[in-house]
Amino acid sequence: DATVEGTGGLETLEGKGQVRVEDCAVAQAPLMTLLATVLRVPELAHPDLDECRATFTLGAGRLVNPTLSLKGRSLQLTGRGATSLRSVAIDYDMTLALDQGLARRIPAQELRDAFKDRGDGFVTIDFKVTGTTSAPKSDLTTRIGRAAAESGLKKFLKRKLFN
Repeated sequence: DATVEGTGGLETLEGKGQVRVEDCAVAQAPLMTLLATVLRVPELAHPDLDECRATFTLGAGRLVNPTLSLKGRSLQLTGRGATSLRSVAIDYDMTLALDQGLARRIPAQELRDAFKDRGDGFVTIDFKVTGTTSAPKSDLTTRIGRAAAESGLKKFLKRKLFN
């Protein structure tokens, strides 16, 4: 459901709406490829999802998504943000949730340690996505590195203090 109006050019578009698609199959999505690469779990690049939802507004040359939700049995990606229609620059705050089985497929314990238990069988990590729609960048590697360093320091201190 959407309404969009404009008199010519991306800058004049105004509107709002919502999108809901069931049984989504993600293919060739740069953000999902980025997540698969950073976490070293290839199947994240092309997940099958049960439901994909988004709300949006258009105005002043921007597409704003107050809610974005991609949900499947083992993966959930939620967030909010904006895209410049002219430059396709993006700025999104996201949360990735993986079920325990998929999280165990992340090969390095340090990567897994960056996720927080949500209490419902999923673990989550928040991250920011910038760049462009075709070449997204995230701070996921930095967040994972920070979590790995904190985890390593805690283990080191625990060994030193209790040995």
